[in-house]
Amino acid sequence: MAPATGCKAAFARFVNVPELMTQFRQVADVQTADMLKLPIPKLDQGRPITVSAPATPELKRFVEHLVKRVEKIKGGRVDPRVDNMLKITTEGRKSRA
Repeated sequence: MAPATGCKAAFARFVNVPELMTQFRQVADVQTADMLKLPIPKLDQGRPITVSAPATPELKRFVEHLVKRVEKIKGGRVDPRVDNMLKITTEGRKSRA
């Protein structure tokens, strides 16, 4: 399935960065790990481990349902107030938990 973005242009750059940073520093309380000196737990195998679980039949059916909804949106057969990509991606993200 191809990306379904309708974005024509990407955000290119900030304007007035020094002024933005000055305002940010007035309200931000940024603390680095060195400043906080928090303990860092050791990893069991010295590195992160990715654990994959097979998709359940219910999840596979739900993803197919999402794909059909995307196809309807791309085809212009759905009013954006009824269904849209934000709703679909949110539901897809929630389904992985």
